[in-house]
Amino acid sequence: MSSLYHKLVLAVKVAPTMIYMRLYVVAVGKLKKRYFRDAAQDYLDRLSHYVPLQMLETEQDNPYALLSRRGKHVVLDPGGKEMASEEFAQYLQQIMNTCPEDLYFYVGGAEGFSKEFLARADFRISLSQMTFPHELARVMFLEQLYRAFTILKGEKYHK
Repeated sequence: MSSLYHKLVLAVKVAPTMIYMRLYVVAVGKLKKRYFRDAAQDYLDRLSHYVPLQMLETEQDNPYALLSRRGKHVVLDPGGKEMASEEFAQYLQQIMNTCPEDLYFYVGGAEGFSKEFLARADFRISLSQMTFPHELARVMFLEQLYRAFTILKGEKYHK
């Protein structure tokens, strides 16, 4: 099993009980270049201090089987909603406070996702209007997840 796989459980306090949510980052394809793997691992290690998560790599361009799982499904898509880092952090906090089910973020491969796959998602977000290689987009998204948690914790990383 790759070191990119982290399997932990996220406990989110929703009064008056604890609800256990798992966060997944589902990525199409494998990171082929070492510097992308190293960068992704660095952010996964950093994130492990804030939130338990599991990175799932798949060779399916449109992983429909995962969409059928209970939970909130958010797809990264150039046509999705753009958010500032602070807005993304608040969006993430809202999901964690209100969704007792698992949370899935999908990062596409070089071809992106089909229209049918996008239509089945609960929400779509965009990293930017610019185009990036899919391997870099994955690392950038992990960085934004990390940044969101540092914002929520009030730490100095985000300036």
